[in-house]
Amino acid sequence: MRVSDTLRSETACGLYPGLSREEYDSLCAMNCSSLKPGIDTNDQSFTANARTIRHHFEANHAPRTVDTKKKDRWDFGIGVHMAVLERERFETDVVHTDMVRNRKHEKYREFCEQHEGKLILKTSGEHGYDRIGRLLNAVISLPSWGLVLPYLESCDRECTIVTNEGGMQKKGMFDILSKSKPAICDLKTTTVVGHDAYAALSFRLGYWISLGSYRAWHNQECPSTQIEEVVQFVLNVNPPYDLCVRPMDDQELALGHKVQLNACGTL
Repeated sequence: MRVSDTLRSETACGLYPGLSREEYDSLCAMNCSSLKPGIDTNDQSFTANARTIRHHFEANHAPRTVDTKKKDRWDFGIGVHMAVLERERFETDVVHTDMVRNRKHEKYREFCEQHEGKLILKTSGEHGYDRIGRLLNAVISLPSWGLVLPYLESCDRECTIVTNEGGMQKKGMFDILSKSKPAICDLKTTTVVGHDAYAALSFRLGYWISLGSYRAWHNQECPSTQIEEVVQFVLNVNPPYDLCVRPMDDQELALGHKVQLNACGTL
């Protein structure tokens, strides 16, 4: 059976701010995380490998089993996003402990039950709460923080967009839909130094494909609020900390959407 034949959902197309990651994952639709591994960005024709895409689609829709180290990294990333973009929520919805992160340990299990629904981080270490605190204090003192604030004045956060292109149900999630600009914004954490190095990384990771598609999907589903501007807030999480607002090129975004459409055509 073709992947495209399985992507039928009762979820109405449109914009859904505030959807949790679990709710997003439950939507049976194609996402760009499944597509990008099958697209050859080293080839100017951006050929797509349907077998690779199908493999990643199946993996993305299988029950998640995440080892502790990966979960620490994943939760740290969520914590950074909350601290930078939703500071009030970070202060109320994040707790921390240095107890062993193993649900078989009674004390840790009790801690989780007491703080159900909250993000639980380690207190110290590479992926710790303390590190996020140091990072946040540095970020809000940077001159570039003033460039971010106008995007956050009036915005929707954790936005899911659901659309249907060519009979295929598709979904995407991005951090901020700024109404004050208007713009689609995504916070990207990195450890690479320099604009050129990050630009190469961003291209290799296919952010131009996903963000170009999200813009097209948003404008299709929300015709009364057309989005032209797409920006990345690029945050270096290692000292000396750095933050920049990186507008994405319009032609690059349009090409990303086209590449996504071509890749889906292989399925």
